[in-house]
Amino acid sequence: MPQRIEYLDIAKGLGIFCIVIGHNVVPQWFHDWIYSFHVPLFFIVSGYFYRQRSLAETIGKIWKQLLLPMLVTIFVAQVALAILFLRHGIWQGPTLEQWTSDILLMRQIGTGMWFLLALGWGKLFLCLLHKMGDTILPIAVIVLFLLSFYLRNEVYMVPWSLLRGLSVPFYLYIGMLLNKYSVLEKISTLPFFLFALCIISIAWLFPFNMHAMIYPFGLLSVLMACVISLSVLVIVKKLSEWSDLPKRLFHFAGLNSLFILCIHCLIHTWQLDRLLWNALPPVENVHFVLGLGVIALAECLILVGLVHLLNRVPWIYVLFHGRIKME
Repeated sequence: MPQRIEYLDIAKGLGIFCIVIGHNVVPQWFHDWIYSFHVPLFFIVSGYFYRQRSLAETIGKIWKQLLLPMLVTIFVAQVALAILFLRHGIWQGPTLEQWTSDILLMRQIGTGMWFLLALGWGKLFLCLLHKMGDTILPIAVIVLFLLSFYLRNEVYMVPWSLLRGLSVPFYLYIGMLLNKYSVLEKISTLPFFLFALCIISIAWLFPFNMHAMIYPFGLLSVLMACVISLSVLVIVKKLSEWSDLPKRLFHFAGLNSLFILCIHCLIHTWQLDRLLWNALPPVENVHFVLGLGVIALAECLILVGLVHLLNRVPWIYVLFHGRIKME
């Protein structure tokens, strides 16, 4: 197992909180800032720890680490939805044919689950491309990315997030290069840190949506996503060296990012976020309070608490961490 690097786990914690917050109502500038880097950041960090393995071993790890937790989450979410659709004795959801088709083709499978499918495809493609040799690999990942980029208008027609998955090896390969050449260690200096802060301050100008594959500035959106993600990693690395204050919360979230994503999927599939809002005391200006991100911040804290409790259940821990919990 690759040795864990604390600041990369902290970066994953920041990333998963950004995913949760981005699926809630927040000020537009904050939404755009989050969507400038949060998904590419995860892919790049995953690439940092990528190790070439046999095809059979790669498929086994994808199944164990990504697909099995995803399928369990989807099953629980859809069973509960079926009960909700039948709560008055009459089916009130989509037609059974449409519902079944969406599930089998993985089109309507819950918030964030496309990410796990795309990451699985990306690791599989990278494993296959890696066999071509180090010289062909960078060319191959760019070709795959360009193919997904130019077919992006068909993203909702192609099932199983396959089209999104074509773009993932590009980000994974960037992470591989960061590790191979120790880039983060070399640029973690004060001048680069200040430059990274400048990049982060304008990141909200370059939002893009990897789920819908919407690139407002074309390939420039992709370039900026990589630059912003690298800037986030530089900033997180330096801040983690300077202060211990926020490390525990973000580190825990990073270690449990998969678990948090799956619970987040259940909350939004079942629309429990609406129940949370209805449980809050009435306020005069609803839009103002929503604009402050109250629900988003509350959900982040609730998710951390739920995951902390559920991690105590041995079989749940094994499902989302792939190993028995060490006491």
